[in-house]
Amino acid sequence: MPTEEFKQNRTSNQVQTFLLILAMTGLLGLTGFLILGWFGFLTALGLLIVGILFSKQASAAMVLRLYKARPIGRQQAPQMVQMFEELCRRADLGFQPTLHYVPSRMPNAFACGTGNDAGVAITDGLIRMLNSRELAGVLAHEIAHIRNDDLRVLGTADAISRTVSFLSRIGFFLVLLSISGTLFGDGFLGPMIAGILLFIAPTAVVLLQLAVSRTREFNADLGAAELTHDPEALASALLKLEKLSQHHGLIDQIFSPGRRRSQPAMLRTHPATDERVERLMSLGIQPPRIDLPPQPSHRVLVRRWPRIEQRPAYHWISGLWY
Repeated sequence: MPTEEFKQNRTSNQVQTFLLILAMTGLLGLTGFLILGWFGFLTALGLLIVGILFSKQASAAMVLRLYKARPIGRQQAPQMVQMFEELCRRADLGFQPTLHYVPSRMPNAFACGTGNDAGVAITDGLIRMLNSRELAGVLAHEIAHIRNDDLRVLGTADAISRTVSFLSRIGFFLVLLSISGTLFGDGFLGPMIAGILLFIAPTAVVLLQLAVSRTREFNADLGAAELTHDPEALASALLKLEKLSQHHGLIDQIFSPGRRRSQPAMLRTHPATDERVERLMSLGIQPPRIDLPPQPSHRVLVRRWPRIEQRPAYHWISGLWY
């Protein structure tokens, strides 16, 4: 059973997500109000509702095709599929997501789609890097994203961010026209303040959007610990990925030839690894009694899936790294 601290962490993350989405929505309403008063406020909320209703999430099949992902069948990798199905059963999803293999050396895993369309993909590079316990932790993290409906939450945050950016551009242009018309009159201060607020609104809403993303990552970490009863496994996987990211690659050598600098916390889509590991290790969940393959996880790959030698590259058509 989850500990009391675990329940408190999960509740805290859910409340934070709600408050952040509420703050983003409030900022959207303020942007509309600065442009056209209460009519602009209602129009902004209406645009958001229309955007959420009519903007469909990219289907899992489309995303997986972009990554050239292949389904992993029980005959190809029985132990991995058994592990994945057991974690899905524990999550009590009501449906079975698909599991896919991405032929890329870049260590990565991601969830895509929603509901019956949901899928989880894991790259060759990550499979070969992790042992079985760590692999279970990563898969559980992605399954937790699906169970928490995080893709829909992040899609809503993205819709708010785009609407604020769109309205801010229009409003800022109108304010500039207003300032030019009142430059020698008495009504200069009001448009100037409105212009400043409209100028900073897109940046503010993006920062809130990133905060939502970080909160959902914390929630998925907690969900993974709940599913595996083994928070140490996910923490170990995160530390391996962090260690790998410390090495300077080709992109760093080109764009950041100097000393590597850590990214400011507010600009991260994911929380800092140290903070995630600290939270995981503080949960106090008992070790699992789940049958996992004891051998290194890369052996679950069939021989006709050779080790990927090609380095990860940027694909201009899809805009993806893999």
